[in-house]
Amino acid sequence: MLNNRSTRGALLCIFSACLWGFTGTVGQFLFQQMGISSKWLASNRMLAAGILLLIYIYWRRGKEIFDIWKNKKDAKDMLLFSLIGMLFMQYGYFLAIGHSNAATATVLQYLAPVMIVIYVSIRYHKMPSFLRV
Repeated sequence: MLNNRSTRGALLCIFSACLWGFTGTVGQFLFQQMGISSKWLASNRMLAAGILLLIYIYWRRGKEIFDIWKNKKDAKDMLLFSLIGMLFMQYGYFLAIGHSNAATATVLQYLAPVMIVIYVSIRYHKMPSFLRV
């Protein structure tokens, strides 16, 4: 059954979604019951995930994991995405959980693209085209 790539991909996708949903609840528990800060949780979660991914990729591909550093533009893009994209998104998500709850933080996270479209529309006095959205 798991030999079929589509089936395996679908199962991994479902499993990942369940784990992602579990993350908010665990974060809320850690904030309320254990007194952990959102800054600590976001940074340590990203660090642990990065280390685990590097170990896995090294195991699968060997020294290819260092190829990203051969191209300065790729390295810069990866660092910007990691620090500005992922870290701030994770920190904001856990900060929202800390100030409200996991459900509210999830709704806010999924509303972010809509809020960006509204902001850009107001800022530039132009609605985006259907293809742009």
